Amino acid sequence: MTTSNGTVKTLVDSGGYTAWRQNKTVDLDAYCAFLEENADWITHYAVLDHIAPDDPEEAARISFNTLKEMRSRGLRPIPIWHARESVDWIDRMLDEGCDYIGFSTTSTRGFGIDHALELAWSKVVTPGGDPTVLVHAFGNTNPWTLFKYPWASADSSSWLRGPKWGRIMLTGIPTGRLNHRHATRRPGEEVMFENITERLIHSRHSRDITLVEGEDLDIVRAAVERLNIDLDQLRENRKSRRTWLSHAYIAAKFFLELEVQVRTTPRPRFEPVGGHAALFGTTAPAITLPEFDLYMSIIVSPSVLPALIYAGNRRPLASYFYINSDKHAARMREWYRDPLAMLETAPFAKYKTMMDEWINHESQ
Repeated sequence: MTTSNGTVKTLVDSGGYTAWRQNKTVDLDAYCAFLEENADWITHYAVLDHIAPDDPEEAARISFNTLKEMRSRGLRPIPIWHARESVDWIDRMLDEGCDYIGFSTTSTRGFGIDHALELAWSKVVTPGGDPTVLVHAFGNTNPWTLFKYPWASADSSSWLRGPKWGRIMLTGIPTGRLNHRHATRRPGEEVMFENITERLIHSRHSRDITLVEGEDLDIVRAAVERLNIDLDQLRENRKSRRTWLSHAYIAAKFFLELEVQVRTTPRPRFEPVGGHAALFGTTAPAITLPEFDLYMSIIVSPSVLPALIYAGNRRPLASYFYINSDKHAARMREWYRDPLAMLETAPFAKYKTMMDEWINHESQ
């Protein structure tokens, strides 16, 4: 069996954004009760944040009041600062006593992401650039971002989106190959970590794997078969459930490799904007960062968990919006206690069998 990334840690998100997109709401009392009743398997959890793109300051005010309410009930959620909100809200989180906070940049794009993060991080570092609290990157696993700032953790849902459209995420694809590249640097900018840049370049190749040919096919074959997966079977059975599981497994392995790279690279210091953290209100001492964790968003369904568990991931991110039933909570509890044993039981066992037929785990 492939090596895992440690004992199970579970991060629960409120699902506020998902609810907003579906014109629904998440009940605060029910969310708090769920967290209390399932504290045996929940490691960290986020505040129930309010989403209002047209009025980010009002959203921040409501979210902060919810944070105080949850803390008054004895809960210690991770508060979330969203880009486009005033960074003064970070000061309020710190004044409230929060020692683990989250930054979300999903409301902005392009260079606006880095600008927002520079301002936010300047609130939580010493003048020398060391963090004073733990910070989680919500929905951001851009390698350039992960290696610029001293994150404690991050989360990704990209591993699910790629397989959904038949794509495969690969490590080690040379620059210029296939139709999508992403590296740890921007155009015209010096390479930040030259020794790992090539390993972090990746590709989500053509939507239909059968369209890849020639030298590109050789590159894809080498990357896929390093994971002991038969590429020809993927190409011949591209619409089968087994193929979907294999694509998901490959994507999970990509993000696990990214997590390893962050863990094994010296943690960066981030000098605050203007060079003086005191200008942004922090005089707190530096902290020692724990080992970096990359949580991977999950759907608590029999056809998804096997790929993630077999890849070795032990850092699931679960949305309360989707797991707020006794059945789904029980599955998460089983994962926490013994993920491999869970796969031996119905309804997961048949998908485990599919993966066993295509992937040779013993040689990894």
